[in-house]
Amino acid sequence: MPSDSKKKRDAQKKTAAKQRQGQKKPDPKNNAEGNSNPNDDDYNEDNDDVDSQNENEAPTNGTTDIVEPNVKSLIQNLDLLSMVEKANADARASTGVLGSHPRGRDIHINQFSVTFYGQEILVDADFEMNCGRRYGFVGLNGSGKSTILACIGNREVPIPEHIDIFYLSREMAPVNKTALQCVMEVDHERIKLEAEAERLASLADDDGKLI
Repeated sequence: MPSDSKKKRDAQKKTAAKQRQGQKKPDPKNNAEGNSNPNDDDYNEDNDDVDSQNENEAPTNGTTDIVEPNVKSLIQNLDLLSMVEKANADARASTGVLGSHPRGRDIHINQFSVTFYGQEILVDADFEMNCGRRYGFVGLNGSGKSTILACIGNREVPIPEHIDIFYLSREMAPVNKTALQCVMEVDHERIKLEAEAERLASLADDDGKLI
């Protein structure tokens, strides 16, 4: 037969079970409508803080173009230089007669005259540039060296079309690179071009064998 202590324990267990069953169960509908979760308020407050923080931050996912201040100033400087060059071109006037053969490799310009803002820089000068020679203009600042080069580079005087002209009106834009980085980039580009040249040469050899 069970002891008295065991009977007491069983009676206590039954009483506790009845009390648990008698407690009111939470209504899931009320939980959904009334937001009975004690952590929901904190969750909403956290969401509000995150939303306000996202509104203050600038978008960086590529939806808007974000330009650095240095890039903006560089673009403005380039636009200003372009406007200055256009104004200088409008104020510049030059005349000359081609004295060399139209299909020759030398450039001879007779009666070469250049004026800049009404000031005469050259008057009826003879200008010659022979193939294979190197030339340089030497003179004081403001004497018109760049103006003469601009006339030649922009073909404002008669120059044969088969002669190529590469005129650099200004220096390269400043970059945030060291001299060593620029040299290394050029070296990488040189290696890549040499490999491409070897590949093209091998293709040419293969084509010759097929013929």
